[in-house]
Amino acid sequence: MGKVQAIADYFGILKSDLLEEKENTDRHALSEEDEKLLSDFRSLDQQGQSTVRYILDNELKRCQTERELSNKITELENAPKPVPTRVWAYYGKIAAAGTFVEFADMIAGTKEYAVTDENRNADYTIGISGDSMEPIYYDGDIVFVKHSTNLTIGDIGIFQHDNGIYIKEYGDGELLSKNPKYKPMCYDEGFQCLGKVIAKADA
Repeated sequence: MGKVQAIADYFGILKSDLLEEKENTDRHALSEEDEKLLSDFRSLDQQGQSTVRYILDNELKRCQTERELSNKITELENAPKPVPTRVWAYYGKIAAAGTFVEFADMIAGTKEYAVTDENRNADYTIGISGDSMEPIYYDGDIVFVKHSTNLTIGDIGIFQHDNGIYIKEYGDGELLSKNPKYKPMCYDEGFQCLGKVIAKADA
């Protein structure tokens, strides 16, 4: 039989009551420094105790204010950072991906998007019309375009031929569609490159 149980049996109490009483006693026990502070406070006269209480109240308020300020700073530091946005010129759903679109049908406007590493260097946006670039670009998609006439093979570009605007992959002397049902277009001197597609806009 353990010592605690033996003591509990001797006094006719439950072991749990004895342990709980010990726990409460330990929890409220004062350190030597606390005992000295309490003793010093009790040795003061009424004016001295009032002065200590006044200083203590003010220090408690100061500490509370500093804790609240620290918590506020932490909240602000951990708060989601606002995502910067930018407005780009939007040249309508006119980049033909399969069907010819008249340049004269272009409706200019603007689009606002969050700035990302992919689109930050874009000069304008343009909408896709048709299915010749599926499954990379679909009818209704909007892409970011950077002004450039120096495309390398494999780049996706925006091209103009007469009054038609197209989105195609730049190939070796030809413009290619991603959809195999469309034949390559001969890239002759009648075409003008309007820029390189660098990203697709989120829906």
